[in-house]
Amino acid sequence: GYLIAGWANYFYVQDVRAFLCKVDSNGNFLWYKSYSDFTFPSYTSAISAMIETPDHGFICTGGVFDLSYQGDQLYFKVDSAGNIQWVQSISGAGNEWIRNIIQTFDGNYVITGLWGADSAGYHNNKYNFIKIDGTGSVIWNKKYGFFHDGTPLALLQTPDSCIIMAGANGIANVAGSQGILMKLNASGDSLWSRLYGAVSDEGWFWDIKPCADGGYIMCGETYCCNYTPAVGGYTSSLWLVKTDGLGLLTTGIHETANYISATLSVYPNPAQEKITITISTTTLPPQKVYGKKGAYLLFFDAQGKQVKEIAAQTGTNEINIADFSSGIYVCVLAVDGYNWGSVMVVRR
Repeated sequence: GYLIAGWANYFYVQDVRAFLCKVDSNGNFLWYKSYSDFTFPSYTSAISAMIETPDHGFICTGGVFDLSYQGDQLYFKVDSAGNIQWVQSISGAGNEWIRNIIQTFDGNYVITGLWGADSAGYHNNKYNFIKIDGTGSVIWNKKYGFFHDGTPLALLQTPDSCIIMAGANGIANVAGSQGILMKLNASGDSLWSRLYGAVSDEGWFWDIKPCADGGYIMCGETYCCNYTPAVGGYTSSLWLVKTDGLGLLTTGIHETANYISATLSVYPNPAQEKITITISTTTLPPQKVYGKKGAYLLFFDAQGKQVKEIAAQTGTNEINIADFSSGIYVCVLAVDGYNWGSVMVVRR
């Protein structure tokens, strides 16, 4: 059968209630439940995602809101018949809610949503990542970013137990959004994040899937490229973005003019204090806005964490690595969001 979640608005009561229903394979109702008896006052409640647990119950995530539309994060567990077993909420100063939930390889769960970063709540927010166990107890709780428009919309776990989030990201106190891809390690610590498009594009990634080559593919919408004179402005376009495992572009409709393979060399290697990286290409292409604009050398440690970023130029680039711990690093040349080439660096 299938479980369907969301919210229900009844004619004879004023509040909106979290709603679950289960249907068989033919779409016939097996049961349906609405929930308004949470252990804290609420006017509106809604479910945004759910996942089945090993005992055939379900953990549901969403939010509860009062009459002033200030919300709290909500997650709760029901048994196989939809009866509540436990309820947890997390309150903040603004408008908080939870969007997604996935089960991790260790049998726990990661949920993600929005955290109101100021007293107005819905004006500026942060991404919120929370790991819980099967009883709803928090294992870790991490918050990142500061933006006006944006949200985490898709979540997955990678084979190395890291967490990947795709969604939208804006600027504090400014309308508009870019696509975002963010990677966390198994402890919820940020390894890197990538932005795609411009804030004025109103770009959003709605879903993400892993690829066999270790990269990712995201789908969503953008207003960047589809000007329609008949309606006097831009209309949204389907957006499809493919990256490598570092979140850098590797191919696409712009590759003929913007993507080549460059050769990078490093000296000395191994090194202690400084290195010189030479980029073989004599020119860098005109910059567009497919990824982060500009040319950069990005350094990653053995755990995949981005530890340094510097503006790159053709020819020689002298870099201080005295602040690196001893170990092996990968240096990647990223141009306009594309992966142009890489080289290994040893710090000893």
